[in-house]
Amino acid sequence: MAIIIYHKGFQGISVESHSSNIWTPTSDIEKAVEIEWNKSLQKNPCMSNGKKIRLDESRQDGNMLYLKTSITDYKHHIATRQNQKLDERANLIFVSANLITSDDKLVFGSVAASDRGIGQHNFAAGSLEEGDMVRDKPSLLGGLYREIEEEFGLLSAHFKSVNPYVVFSLETERHPN
Repeated sequence: MAIIIYHKGFQGISVESHSSNIWTPTSDIEKAVEIEWNKSLQKNPCMSNGKKIRLDESRQDGNMLYLKTSITDYKHHIATRQNQKLDERANLIFVSANLITSDDKLVFGSVAASDRGIGQHNFAAGSLEEGDMVRDKPSLLGGLYREIEEEFGLLSAHFKSVNPYVVFSLETERHPN
């Protein structure tokens, strides 16, 4: 399986271990990262390089999915997301959810005019960030609730149903974008 999408099919998902060490690619990849990042900054000078959560390993044990994670940053994600091998890319963990309001409406967000995919409608989604930590491990639901608040300006309590999805790529699959 190349892309795993976590949803109710698993009994649970757990971050088994998290390293606060920052992922460091080879020097050749690091050079390419700097070049790609500079190109991205020329296109969008307001872009920021925040800390993100990287998937290092995953394993399934029965109905449970276990993750091992570390720290990377947005700059490395932008420059390595097309790399085929897991050890050559930042490999962010993404969270997403469909949201249903108390009056049974499905909630979508619109893509901003400054982003790719202008005019598309999306569920709340985004990558886990360093600030999504609880007891020294990334919180998947914490990251999802942060995304809901950032994208819709609402707290999760406003919704009748929050149906989470966690998406990440494995070794032979490239980033979905």
